[in-house]
Amino acid sequence: MTKKQIRGDIIISFAVMIQSLLIVLQTIMISFFYMDSEATTGYRVVLTAIPMIAAMVITIKRNSFRFFIGIIIAVTILFLTMVIFPDNSPYVMSQGFRFLLPVIVPSFLCLTVVYDYSIVEKTLYVISWFSFALILLYVYGYFSGIVYIRGYNMAFSFACVLPFVSFYSHRKIYDFIICVFLFIIVIGIGARGGALAMAFYVVFDVFQHKSKWRFVILFFIVSFIALIPFLDSWFDSIGITSRTLTKILDEDITSDSGRSWIWNSFWNSLLNHPFLGIGLYGDRGIYASVPYCHNLFLEILIDFGFIIGGGGILIGLLKLITLYIHSSEINKNNIIKYISALIVPFLTSGSYLVSSNFAIFIGLCFLINRDNKIGNSMIKTTM
Repeated sequence: MTKKQIRGDIIISFAVMIQSLLIVLQTIMISFFYMDSEATTGYRVVLTAIPMIAAMVITIKRNSFRFFIGIIIAVTILFLTMVIFPDNSPYVMSQGFRFLLPVIVPSFLCLTVVYDYSIVEKTLYVISWFSFALILLYVYGYFSGIVYIRGYNMAFSFACVLPFVSFYSHRKIYDFIICVFLFIIVIGIGARGGALAMAFYVVFDVFQHKSKWRFVILFFIVSFIALIPFLDSWFDSIGITSRTLTKILDEDITSDSGRSWIWNSFWNSLLNHPFLGIGLYGDRGIYASVPYCHNLFLEILIDFGFIIGGGGILIGLLKLITLYIHSSEINKNNIIKYISALIVPFLTSGSYLVSSNFAIFIGLCFLINRDNKIGNSMIKTTM
């Protein structure tokens, strides 16, 4: 690869993988400067757009046909949604042209032209260090009295998952120490979902990856379970009420916080339009008090129905399983890493039409699949 190609890969990787860092930055802006959430969202959009524009320019130079075909398909789907499902038009205009078209679709398209998949991993690791620095600043702000933590922060906790899995996968002693720190932070002020996503990846790694740290990690897991009451008391002593630890101690950790009602209600709405669904953003207008259905698979079914949506889910899962089976041990671990950080949060919260995580996951799977093919071809040529 030339230096120009390497720089292009770095710019694309930075533009696509920066979202978790920006969410942490958004939390800092709200906490330190008491900024309005909507105002910080505006700053986040701008900070997303600047590197994304550079990434799109590079993508167009590398493969303009794929890029413009992808954009044309996305615009066509949005246009057809407004024609076939006119009630969805306000959401298409406010969210589709704000998030889906300028950020989410380009995130996937830009990743597909990256030459070296390892550069994405290295860039993510660097971004994770910046995220960790901001998280340290957030903690310092709390202990110095600058920041007041009003309650658990779901977005912040999920934003910590990607740095966590990135650090964990590098397997240095200081990386593990940082992971313990991030996990404690999420346990203290975050939502259960973030902690569960972290735990899911660690448990998988313990049983799948032949790591010299296996017994050390198991020791930490057992120790954490044993120290839960003491950790809860420590949080109380510094003025933090851990929602997660409280639920564990009250034997309420399996509570879905009303998710079952939401899912059942949206499922019943889906059954009224089973074949073609109710179009993109169709779940937005069903209940005024619930902005979306809080589940990736259910949202896809609502958007496209059982025929197209269900078929797409089935094909996607089969391709993912096939990709996992034919991957190296490292790439198998990377697939689970990305599932933990990018997909697991969508099972209980968020929307794939607003957050770019799902599109990023598909793009990363595209790169892993290509990496597998390159590895297999190298093996054949050396035989």
